[in-house]
Amino acid sequence: MCESDLENNYKKQRKHLADTNVSTREYLRQLSNDLGKSIGLRKKLYLDTRYWVFLRDAALGRPKQPEHVEILYLLRRLVHDGVVVCPVSDVAFMELSTGFEAQWNGKPG
Repeated sequence: MCESDLENNYKKQRKHLADTNVSTREYLRQLSNDLGKSIGLRKKLYLDTRYWVFLRDAALGRPKQPEHVEILYLLRRLVHDGVVVCPVSDVAFMELSTGFEAQWNGKPG
């Protein structure tokens, strides 16, 4: 997600909070529709968990291999340009987040 997407999401949340006539269910339905429209034409690139870890480490400045930095750069560019989206499951996201937090806390991930 690029910065403009984050800004748009923030604006939508503020609008929803200000409009008490829209139910949470309707708001979530609209968000889901908006998400579908925003990624509908983009290629979906599914990454193995191993590669998510490689990219996370490269983003933190600790790449395992030099090519991981290049892969990260290229993927970020493709996502920013609206060419691809890299879906991640909620389970994989939690696993990556847990490993990230554990590394920062000095515990094994």
